Amino acid sequence: MVKQVLKGACLPLGEETQALRSTGFHELHESILGLDESKTAYDTIGVDVPYTRCMFVAGLTKWAETINKGLLDYLEKISKGECVKALNVNYPKFSSKDYWLRGRMKSDMTTYSDIPLKLNTGQCEYASSLDLYKAYETIVCEMAANFKKVESTFNQPKLYEPLMQQMREQYADSLIDYEYAQMKERYIEPTLKDYKKMQVTACIELLKSGMLNNVLSISNEEIDKVDEEKLHKLLDPDFKTPDNLKKLWAKFKKFMELKEDVMLVPRRDLIRIQVLKHFDQLNVNHFRALFRLDKLLMLMHEDMIKKSPELAKYLNGSQHEQAASVEHNPDEEMFHFVHPSLDDEEGWKIHKEVKRLVKRQSVQGICLYLNEMAKDKKILLPPMLSAAYTELVRMGMSDGEGYTLKTFMKYYRK
Repeated sequence: MVKQVLKGACLPLGEETQALRSTGFHELHESILGLDESKTAYDTIGVDVPYTRCMFVAGLTKWAETINKGLLDYLEKISKGECVKALNVNYPKFSSKDYWLRGRMKSDMTTYSDIPLKLNTGQCEYASSLDLYKAYETIVCEMAANFKKVESTFNQPKLYEPLMQQMREQYADSLIDYEYAQMKERYIEPTLKDYKKMQVTACIELLKSGMLNNVLSISNEEIDKVDEEKLHKLLDPDFKTPDNLKKLWAKFKKFMELKEDVMLVPRRDLIRIQVLKHFDQLNVNHFRALFRLDKLLMLMHEDMIKKSPELAKYLNGSQHEQAASVEHNPDEEMFHFVHPSLDDEEGWKIHKEVKRLVKRQSVQGICLYLNEMAKDKKILLPPMLSAAYTELVRMGMSDGEGYTLKTFMKYYRK
């Protein structure tokens, strides 16, 4: 009976379930989806035998424990800068404890509370169905909280720099410099306005990949503000544009800034946030188009600056495009948790502010000030305490007496 009921989405206890085998990233993702399916299946099975239903709940509990360990491992990798994948699931749903507790399970377990259970899963023995439900409730609430922590890391794209670097290398176009040289030859001696045309054309090539078709909402008012006729004037007459160009360009404008009416500057942190949040909706062609555009814009900007050096101050940051308006050591790495809405000029100011802070204040003072900076949207505090501590030590905070991780734990996010 147990196997007949549980041979579907939720596997029987005593067998090696998908959850218990889930040690890798892909397996974690699949296991999460499997738990969701099985949790939903609990309300639909037609068998009302108390022991069978208790077995089902025990299986879900064990499965959730394994997933929760996977989420904690994933968060740890992110905090250490070792994450090379973005875990994309339905975070609004999975980070809600109410979702995991919804349904008839609590009512069932309460109804069966007078029936002796003595259910031994190999690790835990539950004396009653209420004990079992309490264990399920505790683990899924913790799991929901960890889903929320993972989701919050997507707003801190610097934590995913290893992933971005890996993708940049994976999707690098070896012919991009040759193609760019050919592009410039069509203009003989390109002017700044010619470079503007080249930038717009390159951007629309990205849109043709379909990257923004199903991500990012846009309003009709924003679409109406797009001057499609003006866009077409910047393009070669034979260039084929997407049918929904106005809608796509309205979305794209959220990630680009037009400087001096000639330079299209990508807001790279905002782009990275969207890539992380919609990682599972993007395919190989999308990633290739994205990194191709990024490289082309870098090459174009280098040439534009040669023609007009004052344009350099508008570039908002990459290893090739650094803001020149705030002096800093070129080998120095910016504070990792600068708010992504700030440009590099503001980012380096925050960097220097944090450097001064960690050398002058106690741990309590440092944490209080960091919380104020977070409220002012100057920084984003990471969910993993160890990540914050490691970064502050890198910025110059002592790790000696009075500044240990244990002391830091007392005041962080208080």
